[in-house]
Amino acid sequence: MKFAILAFATLLAQAVAQAYNVQSDGFRLVLKSPTNNSAYNNHALGPCHVGAAEESLCLTNDTIIDPPRYATTFYHNTTSYNHDNPKNANDTAGILNWPLRYNNGEGIASSAMAFQYSATPYLMSMIFAPGKASHQNVYFEQRNSSYSTMYIIVSLNDTGSTPVFSVPAIKVSNWYICTKYLMWNMGLTNEPLDSSCSKVSVQTVWA
Repeated sequence: MKFAILAFATLLAQAVAQAYNVQSDGFRLVLKSPTNNSAYNNHALGPCHVGAAEESLCLTNDTIIDPPRYATTFYHNTTSYNHDNPKNANDTAGILNWPLRYNNGEGIASSAMAFQYSATPYLMSMIFAPGKASHQNVYFEQRNSSYSTMYIIVSLNDTGSTPVFSVPAIKVSNWYICTKYLMWNMGLTNEPLDSSCSKVSVQTVWA
């Protein structure tokens, strides 16, 4: 029951349609490991092919000292009426966007990230597909002058015996690298059931 409630609350956030007409400057998504695991720390994320015109988000060999590449450059698309500063706005709902190139690079299709159930309970995969009909809103919180961290707004607090809705909603950064994939772990108290998963934070570095 708890899994069903958390899953419904998580996926419900993907269904709200907005304009998302303002695109940020390009940035890389760089991992920080709380244990300073060198396999993840300061490594950039990039797309990895999982299906027809679908990409997941995976660990790459690129590090923060390497120059940005097309494959590791992402954008945050927000809606202009949500904020006064329409570009690169922090703490603002938006689509995580990766431009998919096709026809040998002649065409570009903006691809929005959405959560998708994985085979492991409570773990959600991140899938990029062209368009924005299905998407997961993400937010960025400014931590200092050089970087922001990516988080999700969660309205359900499951720290008690029965999940309850939280007002205001809670900023949560339940990001994990599982094998090579970036995953989202649902809930505030659950630990991933996949032993390959390691906790990380996801930071932006401007491209």
